[in-house]
Amino acid sequence: MKHPITFCLALFVLIVTACSHPEIQESATPEKICLVLSVGASKGLAHIGVIDALKEEGIPISCVYGNSMGSIIGSLYATAPSANLKVRYKEFIGKYEEVTKREVAQRGLLFGLGVLALSGGTVGWESVLGGATLGAVSVEKFDFDRFKGVLNDYFAHALIERLPMPFATSYQMKQGQGMDLVVVQQGNLADAVSKSANNPFMFKSANFDDPLDPGADRIAAVPIEDAVRLFHPTQVIAVNVTGNPVFYTKDAGVIVKEITIFVKDRDEAMKGFGQEFDNIYRLGYLATKKVFH
Repeated sequence: MKHPITFCLALFVLIVTACSHPEIQESATPEKICLVLSVGASKGLAHIGVIDALKEEGIPISCVYGNSMGSIIGSLYATAPSANLKVRYKEFIGKYEEVTKREVAQRGLLFGLGVLALSGGTVGWESVLGGATLGAVSVEKFDFDRFKGVLNDYFAHALIERLPMPFATSYQMKQGQGMDLVVVQQGNLADAVSKSANNPFMFKSANFDDPLDPGADRIAAVPIEDAVRLFHPTQVIAVNVTGNPVFYTKDAGVIVKEITIFVKDRDEAMKGFGQEFDNIYRLGYLATKKVFH
């Protein structure tokens, strides 16, 4: 009589083990959420509001892929995920303005002294001061090399592959008669971000032989597919401020949540303070709250 009882007990253990096994497998696959940030010049400042709202909602972000302004905001976030992102943006822009003012003063002084030297000392100080003003005006508000240098100093020469949060960006490069998309996930962070943000409307020195903002590429404008291919997330949160529909194949194999923000470009907002900045930030914040409530 002992054998049937032993057999029943063994069968019971086997059934319980088999039933519980799928639950163990399911919990062993953690959710991996990738944040994708679109291009968008000053409109992309809405990304700051989005990230702050995601933090408040307790949504864990595992990786970031951003292009153009999305690259700038994404890199500021990826280098210090727990820091105040709004403060970090203001710090960076403040440092950029300091360097610009210093360059303006130096360029103006050198130009004025040049006027004096070329005149053989015959011109008055009014002409020297006028020359200094012309020299100061010649300094571009947004200069690519200056931008890259300040960004590199702010990031302390960080390498992408060593950031606390996985990050990637991309830019376009002329190849023959067309443009190729270059995806970057390692190397100097400031170099990659600067190339991604190199928009001719922002940096007057930009030309089509340089690495350029990839916004003209409809897929790269909101780089969902690049993020999926690179990071293999289980979910993508795609933030779109371009004013155009997001483009990606629906069979990407991941859940895609879109946050679409309708906002106008406001150059004044780039300073990181004032009514225009606050309005763009708030639009991003409220749009995110609406999606996750």
